[in-house]
Amino acid sequence: MAQVFRDLCRDAYRQNGTLGVLESWLPVLLDLAITAVEERRKKGIRMSKSTLIHLSGPILLVGGVLFTVFSFSMLTPGFIWDTRGIYQVTFMMIVPALVLLAIGLAGVLVRFAPRINRLGRLGLIVAIAAAPAFAVLFLAGYMGLFYVSEVVGTLSFLLPHFGMMLFGVSTIQTAPLPRWNVLPLMVGLLPFLVLLPNSFSERGPNYFLFGLFAFVGLGYVLLGYVVYSDVSRRELAAA
Repeated sequence: MAQVFRDLCRDAYRQNGTLGVLESWLPVLLDLAITAVEERRKKGIRMSKSTLIHLSGPILLVGGVLFTVFSFSMLTPGFIWDTRGIYQVTFMMIVPALVLLAIGLAGVLVRFAPRINRLGRLGLIVAIAAAPAFAVLFLAGYMGLFYVSEVVGTLSFLLPHFGMMLFGVSTIQTAPLPRWNVLPLMVGLLPFLVLLPNSFSERGPNYFLFGLFAFVGLGYVLLGYVVYSDVSRRELAAA
């Protein structure tokens, strides 16, 4: 299997260079993640609250990285919904990104529920529920199972970030994070810039959306780091 994969990467490099290797790697990594989850499901997944809290930071960080990878699909030379090659691979990264972000935010809710107000808890619940819901809607629309209008798609994409906005308002009021309590509000607000006129171009690279989604992804990465540092700091203090 290792030899076959090496040959696959070698052929991909000869044909398309580094981008060809990435195009071969990303589907394999996604398939590996799906296979790992399936194997764990067969054995039975038992995740305690402490484990979820401990992993929430790294999970958010990985979700943020995948969201950033997704932003590169906005540089496709064609239509966004008709991506090809490496752009198609990066376009599909929004699905695992949102699923991981929902799991990470569930850990944040368990961790910070006692330190935030009702608004913050409500915001996290909305984000946790809406993120995977959009991922399912995205997949269904992309596969042509049913038609998803631009309005419905945009609103369903913004709903989890509306939840992040509510959580961000709460973190500013209650300051539960060790630093950067304004970060969740910024992460929640930025995606709403897609509502600006002419933010979607008809065809060709869209540098505005690329930069916007890249900043959102990096915001989630920073949030994951903040959550992880908070958990680590309190574990050291308890020890």
